[in-house]
Amino acid sequence: RSLGEQVKSVQTLELSRKENKSKYTALKKMDENFDWYKDGVKAILKYAASKDLQCEREVFGIVADFITPDPGYETAVEAVLGEGLQYVLVKDQHVCESSINYLADQNSGRSGFIPLSSLKPLSLKNEITSNSSMLLNHVHVKNGFEKALEALLGNVVVVSDLKEALRIWNQNGHVQTIVTIDGQLISE
Repeated sequence: RSLGEQVKSVQTLELSRKENKSKYTALKKMDENFDWYKDGVKAILKYAASKDLQCEREVFGIVADFITPDPGYETAVEAVLGEGLQYVLVKDQHVCESSINYLADQNSGRSGFIPLSSLKPLSLKNEITSNSSMLLNHVHVKNGFEKALEALLGNVVVVSDLKEALRIWNQNGHVQTIVTIDGQLISE
């Protein structure tokens, strides 16, 4: 390659690097300001971050920050959890109550809360066909938050397509959620 082509290539790479750095800086600032969240969620997270360590040990963050779906299962998880991805994980019902009161007192919006100490895992009593599996088995969760994941996804079956979802739904003897890998949802 000629020197001119190499210089042009370096200039293109440098411009791309600067653009990516600028995007990264903007995204980092948005993340620090909780710009991705609904008003109530943002208010609780900012309040918890501004308080002492005790408050930080009682308000852990949102569900989305604690789970990582396997590649290819992101859409299925998003379809099932929807707004629940922004539910705030808290220590117990007392923290839940005080957080709701804080939002009301500050007129700061609404939020969903999951009190970890009150969670009870769900269990399935029927057999799942070999072509389907529990969505729970395709999502990783940070240590210490397994009960939350079980409560949120413990009754969710993931299948490859809508035909399989309908087959399982029609033979199913109890309430259960079925989602296809591309996010089509069947639930009561």
